[in-house]
Amino acid sequence: TLTTEMMRDMRDVVIDAHRLLSAMIDVLSSAGWLMPALACMEMSQMVIQGMWDSVSPLCILPHFTPDLLARAEEMGVESILDLPELQPPQQELLFQGLSADQVAEIAETCNRYPNVDLTFTPLPDQLTAGQQVSLHCNIVRDLDEDEEIPTVYSPRFPVARASEGWWLVLGDMKDGSLLAIKRFVLQRQMRSKLEFTAPSTPGEHTLKLFLMCDCYPGCDLDFDVSMSVLSE
Repeated sequence: TLTTEMMRDMRDVVIDAHRLLSAMIDVLSSAGWLMPALACMEMSQMVIQGMWDSVSPLCILPHFTPDLLARAEEMGVESILDLPELQPPQQELLFQGLSADQVAEIAETCNRYPNVDLTFTPLPDQLTAGQQVSLHCNIVRDLDEDEEIPTVYSPRFPVARASEGWWLVLGDMKDGSLLAIKRFVLQRQMRSKLEFTAPSTPGEHTLKLFLMCDCYPGCDLDFDVSMSVLSE
C-alpha cells in the first residue's frame, strides 16, 4: 500500500518512463544496437500494461483470475486472439462462475486487442555487397469495414492512450546489428519501406524482420528475410 504522495510520484515516474523508453529506442537505433532496442520495446509494453513479460498476455484481460488462466491454458488458449476462436461450449466452460456483464467486458477487451498481419516483398535474388536495398512491407489490421479503430486498453497506466504505437525493425541476429527501423501509428493498413545496406560479406544471409507494439504484449510478429549477396 502506497501513500497518496507516493502514488502521485509513481504516476509521474510511470508516465516519464514511457517517454524515456521511446527516447532510448531512438538512441539505440541510431547506434545500431538491435537487442537493447527490442528489450526497450518490450519494457514499453510492460510499463503500459503494468505487468511483467513473464506473465501470460491473457492477464491483460479483466476478471482473469489464476483459476481462469489455468483453465484457459488447459484448453490450449495461449493468446488473446485464441479466445474468440473457442466454440460456445468451450467458452461456457471457460467462463463458468462469471456474470454475463463480466464475460461481455472480456469480449469487449478482446475486440480492442490488435490482430495484425505483415507481408513483405521478397528481396532480389542476388544483391551486391554494400548495395542499398529497400524492403517493402504491408501491415494490415483485421477490422470490419464499419468498425472503428479501438482505443488502447491499459487500465493500469495513469493516462488514457488513444492509439497504439508500432515499430517495424530489421536486424541481423548474428552480430546484433539494427539495420533499419520505422515507428508509426497503425490505423487499418500501412505500407512502409525499410532501407538498409546489404552485408559486406558475400554469401547467404538471413535477417530478421520484427513488428513490435509499444503497449500490448503477445501480438508482436517476426519473420526471416533471406538474401544472397555477391562480392562487389
